[in-house]
Amino acid sequence: MVRTDQPFTQHGVNLAKPNYQYEKRQRELAKKKKKEEKKQNLLEKKELNPESETDQPLDTGTD
Repeated sequence: MVRTDQPFTQHGVNLAKPNYQYEKRQRELAKKKKKEEKKQNLLEKKELNPESETDQPLDTGTD
């Protein structure tokens, strides 16, 4: 006999309830990790190429 008072049952078997807070936290951690990796990559590129365009004086074309 199937009990109808339990919300997550199917054919008399209890189903696992999704843990949305855990899933959201894992997504947030993945985003944070990816952002940190991008930041590190940018810093490494700047260290390898110290000549950046912002350090050069702008040529306005007026002599």
